[in-house]
Amino acid sequence: MTEIDHSKQLLRKEMRALLAGTPPADLTAASLAIRDLALAEAPLNEPGATVLLFAPLPGRHEIDLLPLAEALRARGVRTAFPATRWDDRAIEARLVEDHQRDMRTVTHDSISLTEPNPTCALVEARNLDGVLVPGLAFDADGRRLGRGAGFYDRFLLTTPAPVYGIALGAQLVGRVPANAHDVPVDAIITETSILRTPNRRPD
Repeated sequence: MTEIDHSKQLLRKEMRALLAGTPPADLTAASLAIRDLALAEAPLNEPGATVLLFAPLPGRHEIDLLPLAEALRARGVRTAFPATRWDDRAIEARLVEDHQRDMRTVTHDSISLTEPNPTCALVEARNLDGVLVPGLAFDADGRRLGRGAGFYDRFLLTTPAPVYGIALGAQLVGRVPANAHDVPVDAIITETSILRTPNRRPD
């Protein structure tokens, strides 16, 4: 294990403990605050846009973007969610118009995920107008610490859309250890603010 990988492992442990200790009411309040900030953000709020969001991992104490998805759809924004392809360790974006109808829970190697049904329409990554990604930690330079599988890093290389990290303010750290293949985000939305990063793509 390299020094960077060891540092990532330690930070993941620290952030998982932080999230596990966050009261559910605080996560709910943060989810609603993030919804309000994201709704004011172009290009996420533009009618006709297509935005990729994510569903929280069951039991992992993540921000819930369902309130944001519902608010975006009410404004005429198309919402997509990632579906996992385990054979090639990739994700693909699929349109979700109704959470109850279009989403399902799948389990792989004891990991439960809430994902679009395979009948949901596929959206090419190049046609997305915004991408919201989870992370265990972020820093001001846009570095993102994921859970270690690399699904999002591979996907983000395929889309020109601006990428927003979604996190609690407590998940912002001084520096996230990163490898060359780790893809930074353009901005980070927390419950209190939107932090633009040096990686930000031109408007």
